Amino acid sequence: MSQAPVDSKKKTAETTEDLSKKTDEISSTKNNSVQVAISPDELLSPYPYSPADNLEGYTSHLPWKSRIVGGWIRNALQWKNILKTVAESPQLFGPFSCAAQFQQWLVEQRLTNQIYLHAKRATRAGSTPDTYAEHDENIENAYGDMLYDLCTLCMTQSELKTDTSGSKTDISGTDSVSGAGAVISKTDTATGTVLKTDNNLKESGSSGSFKPVSTFDRKKTQKLSSSPEGIAVLKKYMHDFLQLEWQYNSLGLTRLKAMKELLLSLLVVITEKPIEKRDMPFPLKQKRDKPAPLFSDYLKTSRTRLENLYNHRAFNIKFFSEIATGCKIGYSKYEVVEGSRIHTVTLRHYFLPEGVVSNGKILYMVSPLINKAEIFDLAKGKSVVQGMLEAGYTIYLEAPGDPGVEDTDLGLDFYGKVVHDKYIEIIKKLHPDQEIYVMGYCMGGTIFMPYIARRAQERLSRGETMDIKKVALMATPVKFDDDTSGHGPMRKVITDDYDERLMHEMYGEVNVPPQIISVGMNEIQHGVQYNVAAGFYNRASFPGAIEDAAPFLYWLTHGTRFGSLAHRQWIRNIFMENQIYNQQYCLPSSEPHLDGKPVNMDILKEAGVQIFDYRGERDPISPTGSCVSSEIWGMIKDENLSHTRGGLNRTIEKNIGHIFVVSTVLLSEYLDIVKKFYDGRM
Repeated sequence: MSQAPVDSKKKTAETTEDLSKKTDEISSTKNNSVQVAISPDELLSPYPYSPADNLEGYTSHLPWKSRIVGGWIRNALQWKNILKTVAESPQLFGPFSCAAQFQQWLVEQRLTNQIYLHAKRATRAGSTPDTYAEHDENIENAYGDMLYDLCTLCMTQSELKTDTSGSKTDISGTDSVSGAGAVISKTDTATGTVLKTDNNLKESGSSGSFKPVSTFDRKKTQKLSSSPEGIAVLKKYMHDFLQLEWQYNSLGLTRLKAMKELLLSLLVVITEKPIEKRDMPFPLKQKRDKPAPLFSDYLKTSRTRLENLYNHRAFNIKFFSEIATGCKIGYSKYEVVEGSRIHTVTLRHYFLPEGVVSNGKILYMVSPLINKAEIFDLAKGKSVVQGMLEAGYTIYLEAPGDPGVEDTDLGLDFYGKVVHDKYIEIIKKLHPDQEIYVMGYCMGGTIFMPYIARRAQERLSRGETMDIKKVALMATPVKFDDDTSGHGPMRKVITDDYDERLMHEMYGEVNVPPQIISVGMNEIQHGVQYNVAAGFYNRASFPGAIEDAAPFLYWLTHGTRFGSLAHRQWIRNIFMENQIYNQQYCLPSSEPHLDGKPVNMDILKEAGVQIFDYRGERDPISPTGSCVSSEIWGMIKDENLSHTRGGLNRTIEKNIGHIFVVSTVLLSEYLDIVKKFYDGRM
């Protein structure tokens, strides 16, 4: 099943350097005859179909090879387990047990043990156990490299520098650069068109120096699209692009489809001719009371988009996110509280900004068990932590980390009881007389709700008042059924494709890799891979948009492992059996009469706990019908608060689901409401 990695440099007949020299030679060739540029349709005509085009009209990502092989693997493992059962029951099956024992050994040695070994090795290495998905990622890497190489043949490089007065000047003598604006402008000497590129390309070296900025050279593109030699180069590239597309193992709305659309827009820029036999990629929208955009407007925007992507090496979003962030995200400064580390879980204490006075309130933030805790603190202006710090809150954040092989047997009682007991005890010792508020995001809030109910049971049974009385939940599901919760589609995916015993056998020793978690998420977020990539490319024509997206893209493409036991308990106890909502969810307790017993969620009302739910109408991960804590528990009639935001996930990167914090507008709205909730002003 293994496929050889793709090397884009070997796929092209000549290196980029050779082709650049050839393009320069073409540009210097004196030819007085009028040459007609080839059109994008002519370049595409030999290739009427490609898996990257989605001519089938699928509305989601369809990894068809992975699904077929995954089904075979499940069948093989189930057959092995049947053979094992027969082999271990000679009193029932007689001589057939001996035959089953031999077949079991054969299946294990030749098939299932190899599958287990591959899955564990890949997980330990941080890669996907799915060979086809890994090959698709290699294809995307190669495709991005070839897009970069083809752009190189069309670009001219200019050196930009900041002079002593602070204004930006072009030392090549052909650029005009705005003073304090957010855009560096370069004038195309052939057309007089002002081409724009982001100004955030400052080098880490000397102050005031800038990296070289490349822009399209129309002389090069005209020769490339008009001369016989140039057309031959373009046709060779198109052939090699198609070879990569045919090696792709997925159909539908894939990331490669978004990259193919980027290629089509590049062909339009090179040939300066529209595509007539298929839809134009990244079309310009007509503004209200404005004339329809002209083709010249489309060319100008497309040039800017491709130049920005080229100068940032951002054709492949995962590679770009790693380079742009240095594999590190998070804006606010913090320290790990001494003595707080339990396995991979830590308690962070964030520092108040200079000049901000504490308001005397403690905020304990609870993170999900998957993905990085930096979802609370992505970047400046996109940070819940930053917003609450500026309001004077003293912030502690529970960060689960990335569980290792020694953490495979840690269950939800550890993450949802032991950790919170220890961290709240630490906080109360450090701040004995200050009020503690809680903020939970997604599944972090889900497993915190039974915890706070159990805490209320324990304190009230000892005659103590409840010490935490306000909980804000961000897109936190607590109800899981096939009816009103909205989780029916995901539950169907689990019923059809999930095998708990198989997951334990494959990942029980190494934890569940994030790539496997993403497979399920992609099933309910139709077209997420395409939408994120296409949206990023589309916005690349705007100044600053590329850098702005880098922290989120890194967070999105670099998840964390899900502890093996905790994952199985999450799927079985919470998602499929709906134990929290049905009040059948059990937790340990320091009180013997409560230890191991179901949590009484109704105690939250008696304890006076107020709950705030913030949810989105178009959130497939945490549907509004599932985010109902504030409607069923705590101070339901008078003090609780529910806020449903229409289109919560429709701004900027919101196509991926319920990550509204990447929008400064939605984040500001949330911060304003949650602070009023904590202050009792609502």
